Amino acid sequence: MFERDLAIDLGTTNTVILEKGKGIILNEPSVVAINANTKEIFAIGLDAKGMLPAVPGNVNPLQPIKDGVITDFDHTREMLKHFMIKAKVAAKFAKRPRVLVAVPMVISRAEKQAVSQVLRAIGIKKKDIFLIDKIKAAAICENLPIDKPQGSMIVDIGGGTTDSIVMSMNEIVAGNSTNIAGDKLDESIAAYIKKQYNTAITVHTAETIKNTIGCAYENDSKKTCEIKGVDLTTNSSNSLTIKPNEIAAVLKEPIQGIITSIKQVLEKTPPELSSDIMQAGITLTGGGSLLKGINRLISEETGVAINSAENVLQSVTDGMHIVFNNFENMQHLLTSLE
Repeated sequence: MFERDLAIDLGTTNTVILEKGKGIILNEPSVVAINANTKEIFAIGLDAKGMLPAVPGNVNPLQPIKDGVITDFDHTREMLKHFMIKAKVAAKFAKRPRVLVAVPMVISRAEKQAVSQVLRAIGIKKKDIFLIDKIKAAAICENLPIDKPQGSMIVDIGGGTTDSIVMSMNEIVAGNSTNIAGDKLDESIAAYIKKQYNTAITVHTAETIKNTIGCAYENDSKKTCEIKGVDLTTNSSNSLTIKPNEIAAVLKEPIQGIITSIKQVLEKTPPELSSDIMQAGITLTGGGSLLKGINRLISEETGVAINSAENVLQSVTDGMHIVFNNFENMQHLLTSLE
């Protein structure tokens, strides 16, 4: 039974499924495309996101998970069922697996129940469902001394949320969560293009701009990003050339929101643990930490050195794999379903 244990990171941006002993068996966008007329599902995951730049007018792409929590039960259920079949784990349900699900640090009882109900709807028994804070899983992956009488700080800039915690003796001593994260950066870029150029672009195009020329600092880079959108006056296709300094200016405000959240955690940290963090630094993980220059800016603003996670996109699922390999000894780190 244990070799069929599954770890699932139901993220706002991506859903990742890991099987114990095998590693990641699926990593796809948490996107469902719906036919606007019939309300039927048109595409899921990669197929749905792949159509976003030129999505037909009668198809509406949606994200059933917002800020790391389920906001659309029915479409999350269908999305997860699709992913399970695609990952070829559904056939193993004759012997139900244990499932460990990564959840945001701040999650209500109702939101936990939504996770449980989605999994039970696809055949997982309640007794086999376990939850763990994403940020704790990332800390475990990075081998931080969270079980020691010293302070360890980790920040996870994901798609829907940015979570920051200080841990000591397996407990969260100080923590904060904000919905200013990767998706908010994309939305800020899309809003800027609309206002500045009277052109509508998809969030997927905004993400492409961020990944291509995005930076936490204004710089002298000559690299540009060529994009296409829809002119809001003529309703026709429009080509634009976007420069790095434009995007740096746009991202300044949301990035400051992230930094403010990190500073608040540092301010709430007891002095005896703050000295540990000043010495060891802050570990940064999550897809949002890939933004050029953000490590340097956070370090300058907080006065603390930044250590990048070894694999910022997989630290949560890799940490969950470690938990499964040491399940009996790590159950105290899990989050209750109630």
